[in-house]
Amino acid sequence: MDILVGRQKQFILQNKCVRGLNFTVELIHGTLNTDLVLADLLPENIIIGMTLVRGGQNMVVMNPANLRILHLDSTFYRANWNKIAPNVATLANWTEIVQKGAAAYNKRIVELAFDFHGCYDLTGTDELIVDINFQSNAVSASADTNSKLVVTENIDDFGFEKFTPFFNIKQIQPGESTFQDSYNNLKELRIINLDKTSMLYSAAPVTQASLTSELASYVDVYSTMLTKRVNSFFNQAECDARTQCFDLYNGDIARTANLNLTLASTNINSNKNYIVSRLAYQDARLFNLYQAKVAADSLQAAADSGVPIPNNQIAQVSQAISNNTVN
Repeated sequence: MDILVGRQKQFILQNKCVRGLNFTVELIHGTLNTDLVLADLLPENIIIGMTLVRGGQNMVVMNPANLRILHLDSTFYRANWNKIAPNVATLANWTEIVQKGAAAYNKRIVELAFDFHGCYDLTGTDELIVDINFQSNAVSASADTNSKLVVTENIDDFGFEKFTPFFNIKQIQPGESTFQDSYNNLKELRIINLDKTSMLYSAAPVTQASLTSELASYVDVYSTMLTKRVNSFFNQAECDARTQCFDLYNGDIARTANLNLTLASTNINSNKNYIVSRLAYQDARLFNLYQAKVAADSLQAAADSGVPIPNNQIAQVSQAISNNTVN
């Protein structure tokens, strides 16, 4: 699906297992013989919201959120983090497809991602409704109005929905000295900072982080936060590129969790510090459906290898899938 600058569109996904969304910005300069610059793309002004329709209910799984935060959170441990990271992004990270010239407009593509870190297995009447607003200020005044956003879904042909992903993004407000929040069914939790280029303590927005849950509890001062992050990356350069962004939790589903941050209020700028939580909801029906689909997959693999499968076993699994599918 293509969206021109200043437009918004809605698209509905059905009858597939969706693991994420891929965004390709085709950015064109509006002046001949002039190079694009990083400031010509402002992905914080590309807004995405999602609603899951299932069993006659409309569930908002993500309120409108900006693509810069979603990409940085999704790719925290991946190399393509640097596409739009505040401290390491360069034009070399954007693919140039038309060089500037006396009769040519510079054109580059920027590939961004929103990975669900889970999936929506859309069956029956299920729908995932995605609303995208490619605001006019998502590109600078120097960019051509024919610049566009191409959106595709990341499909998993063999995926099963073990839990239903929900997303929550909260901004840390300027002047605050603390930040507290509580979560149910927490799967991942991160600090995403958009303006710091230094890891010095004097630049840190967050100076201490504490989390309590039935699965993990800690109180980390700033130096410990840095040490933990170093141990999560293969090399120092990748770790340092995250500057003031930190992974606070990433593991099994914590049924209840409480976060408490100590902030350096003078380092908190407006619209620059966010807490991104990924929640995982799983009821008995969804768990039973997941188990039945895994069993069906195992039976199919056995059958493909020549192992005879009793008809009653196939029928039992098929019935379990039917019983737990919402129509």
